[in-house]
Amino acid sequence: MVKKIMLSIMAIGIMLFSINVVNAASGKADFKADKESIKAGETFTVTLFCECEDGINGIETSYNYDSSKLELISAEVANKNWVDMSGGRANIVEVICNTPEKIKSDNIYVLTFKAKENQETTVATISTGDIKVDSDNSASKFTENAKTVTINIETDKQETPENSNGNGNTGNNNNGNTGGNSNSGTENNGTTNNKSNTANKNQASNSVANKILPKTGKEGNQIIVFVIAVASLFAVILFTANKFYMSK
Repeated sequence: MVKKIMLSIMAIGIMLFSINVVNAASGKADFKADKESIKAGETFTVTLFCECEDGINGIETSYNYDSSKLELISAEVANKNWVDMSGGRANIVEVICNTPEKIKSDNIYVLTFKAKENQETTVATISTGDIKVDSDNSASKFTENAKTVTINIETDKQETPENSNGNGNTGNNNNGNTGGNSNSGTENNGTTNNKSNTANKNQASNSVANKILPKTGKEGNQIIVFVIAVASLFAVILFTANKFYMSK
C-alpha cells in the first residue's frame, strides 16, 4: 500500500515537472525599449515581443508608466498580423492574431513615449502586468511574469557656475561706476545751470541799464536836432503872431 502511494506521488511529480518543462520551453514574452537613455523632449518606443513554438493566437496584459515624466504618444499593434481588441480602454492590451498562418515569434504591441521637458536628470519606468499568452495549442498556453523597463532621462539644464557671484560683483562695480558718471553729469548740469543763470542776470542788468542810462552817440544827436527844430519853429510862430498883433 505504501509502495503504491509512493509510486503515485512520484508519477504526479513527474507529470507536473513535465508540464512545467513544456510550458517553459513552449514560449516566452518580453518587454524592451529601443533606447536606454534619452534627453528631455526626445521620443522612444517600448515593444511587447512574444514567441511560442505552437503559434501565438493572442496576448493579454496591461501597462503603467510615470505620467509626470513621460507623455504617451501612441499605443498600437506592431504590424498587420495583429488586431487590437482593447476597445480604446486605457492601459489595456488585448491582441489577437489576424492571419491563418502560424506565427511563432513577432513584435506584438508598441508604445511610443516622449520624455517631458523642464525636469532634472531622472529615471522613468514603464511596467506591465502579468502577460497571458494564448497559443494554437491549448496545452501550451502560458503566463509570463510582469516586466519593467527603465529609461534614463538626461536634462539640458546647466548648473550655475560658482563664479557667477563674481560676475554679479562686476556688474555691481559697473553700476557703481555708472552711478559715478551720473553724479558727474549732475555736477556738469549744475555748472551749466550756473552759467545760464549768470547769463540771465547779465541780460537783466543790461535791460535795466538801457532803461535808466541816457541814450548817447547817434541817437543822442538826432534828439538834439529834433529839439532845436521844434524850438525854432515855435520861435517863428511867436514872432509871426506878435508882428500880426502889432500891425493892428
